Amino acid sequence: MVLGSENHLFALLHQAEQPWWQEQAARSAARASSPIAPLVPDPSLTAQQPSLQIAADCWNLLSAPDGSSRRQVYLPQGEREPQGAYERRLAAARPAGFFCEALRTYAGMLSRGSWLNLQASLASVLTDVDGRGTDLGVFLASAALLLLRDGAALVLVVRRRLDRRART
Repeated sequence: MVLGSENHLFALLHQAEQPWWQEQAARSAARASSPIAPLVPDPSLTAQQPSLQIAADCWNLLSAPDGSSRRQVYLPQGEREPQGAYERRLAAARPAGFFCEALRTYAGMLSRGSWLNLQASLASVLTDVDGRGTDLGVFLASAALLLLRDGAALVLVVRRRLDRRART
């Protein structure tokens, strides 16, 4: 099942630090025949960047995508604190995972339900919603988790052709 990844949020959040869209625009300009337009971030989403960064830091327990720690952002060094003591304090700081667990629990509650009086097209995918054996309840729980964590989830629906023998 492919709904998104935990690192896709970081790609969005680190735009100011790593201007990948500018690199993409330069590559696209170099390849004038390329039909792909450069991606320009939406201003309303850019305004939400600080809030999204805090949510991403909580979700990833203060670990950046490159493997480094973001603890120093939330635990600044004291004015007279020696560097060694500060580094030990950063190493000893253990973020709590309550944010992740709270979202997972709430997503499970949102996606919990019983399947009564379903249309035939939906009933046919109860145990294999994505062609990989993913149960519909698990799929909906994953989508709800992305909604709660990122504020949105893109679900692409591709209509499958039914075998003619199965239709009759």
